[in-house]
Amino acid sequence: MTGATDWPEGGALELRETQPPDWDERTVDIPDGHVYQSLAWASHRRASGWQPRYAVFPGGGAALVLLRPWPLIGGFSGYIPRGPVGLGEPSDAAKRLAELVRALRRADVDVLATDPEVPADSDYAERVRRMGFHQIEEIQPSRHRISLPLIGVDEDAAFEGIAKSTRQRIRKAEKEGIGVVRHDIRLGTDGVGEGFASPDEPTATALDRFYDLLLETGERRNFSFGPRSSFLA
Repeated sequence: MTGATDWPEGGALELRETQPPDWDERTVDIPDGHVYQSLAWASHRRASGWQPRYAVFPGGGAALVLLRPWPLIGGFSGYIPRGPVGLGEPSDAAKRLAELVRALRRADVDVLATDPEVPADSDYAERVRRMGFHQIEEIQPSRHRISLPLIGVDEDAAFEGIAKSTRQRIRKAEKEGIGVVRHDIRLGTDGVGEGFASPDEPTATALDRFYDLLLETGERRNFSFGPRSSFLA
């Protein structure tokens, strides 16, 4: 391992115990970045017993890897949460993942899980299957994301691209006057946040109330959540 802080221009992938500078700019603030690749998430998981490793690709790419040591026998299990990110085309993504596999094997990682968000119609799944990966249960709750182009499309045409059940929920929300409160953006700056309400309570309070709603839903549908403190963190 190395504690160097520069970003290599060439050579081999490096696994570091300390994060390089500008980490979040390279793993979160890029077009397909993810908060689960952030320094904040690394710190959060460290508190639960994971050991963060910062993988640095030649040329500036990066991936957060979480390691958990095996008791008694030594070695580690590894997880790349919602990553790697910023890997380009499926063929490029598979090559980078293969680099990570080789580096982590040298670091005594015996099993590795990875769950990047990639287009469902790509051949990425087949490429990683040939590398020896197979499907397992979700480690993190999955957010299935879809997109709908809106440039040059009027409202009627946009709604034609939405499933009927979703259109009905949207119309019902409009009739009932339901609004959306966002805590993650600054409202009213250059049009960002238009159509959303400003929060009238601290984010921590809102999340605490939301946890209560989750508990009620779990009791009604027979599933449970972890401790409140872990959720709020």
